[in-house]
Amino acid sequence: MNKIISAYIFICFLACCNLFAQSGWQQQSSGTNQTLLGAVMISQNTAYVCGVSGKMLKTTNGGSNWISLTTGTARFLRSITTDNSGSIFAAGELGIILKSTNGGVSWSTLNSGTNNTFVNISFYDIMNGTAVGLSGTVQRTTDAGSSWQTQSSGVSVELTGVHFVNNTTGFISGFNGNILKTTNAGSSWSQLTSGVTNELRAVYFTDINTGIVCGIGGKILRTTDSGNSWSNITSGTGNGFYSVFFPNSSTGYISGTGVILKTTNSGLTWANQ
Repeated sequence: MNKIISAYIFICFLACCNLFAQSGWQQQSSGTNQTLLGAVMISQNTAYVCGVSGKMLKTTNGGSNWISLTTGTARFLRSITTDNSGSIFAAGELGIILKSTNGGVSWSTLNSGTNNTFVNISFYDIMNGTAVGLSGTVQRTTDAGSSWQTQSSGVSVELTGVHFVNNTTGFISGFNGNILKTTNAGSSWSQLTSGVTNELRAVYFTDINTGIVCGIGGKILRTTDSGNSWSNITSGTGNGFYSVFFPNSSTGYISGTGVILKTTNSGLTWANQ
C-alpha cells in the first residue's frame, strides 16, 4: 500500500509543477521495487523520492530517468522537503533527519533531539523548519537544522502533516481527527475541533484563513476562519487521502489510494481525475 501512496504523493507534486500538458497521467519507472514514501519537486525537472532502507532517488529530467543516491543510512525515510534555497531535508525512522546542500551528492545526519519516528517534515524558509511524527512528536529548528528543539503538541497520537502559513502560524494534522494550530511558532499548540475521528493525513493552507485537511475514508475538511470551524466536503470516494497541495489559492490537488482529485474553486468542490 505504501508504494501506491508514494506514487500518488509524487504525481500530486508533478501536477503542481505543470509537468504534464495533457489531461491524463503517465506512470513512470523508478528502477526500484523498494517501497517509496515521500517526494519533493525542486524545479520543473528535478525531484527527489525517498523510502525504506534509506532509499533515495533523484531525477533531473522530469522523471524520465532516476538515479540512486547514497544516504548513509538504512533507516526508512518517510518525508522529504526543501527550504527553497537548495538544501534538501529528509526525515523518518527513529528520529533521523538528513540534510544535503549539494544536490544529494552527500548527506549529513542531523541531531534531531528525539528517537521518535518522523512522518512529515516541512520548512517555511531557509532557517525555520518543523518535523512531526509518532507519539505527538514535534521538533523545530530555527537555524537551518543545526539544532532542533522539542515542542509540546499536547497529544500522543501520530502526527502526519505540517504546514506553516507564515513563520509564526502553522497547522498539524494527525490521527483521531486531530488538527493542531500554533500562532507563536510552536511555543504552544492548541487542539482545534475537527468534528471527526478519521485519521487525518495531510494539511495545506492557501492563506491564514483558508485551509484543507484530508485523510482516511475519503475525508476532506475545509476551513475559512483559520481553523475555528470546519466543513465536511464531499469527495465522492471512500479511498484514503495522503497528500494535498495548492499551487495557487484556487487550484488544488488531493491524492491517495488509486485516486487523484482536483479543485478549481479553492476546495469547495472536487473532481476525480
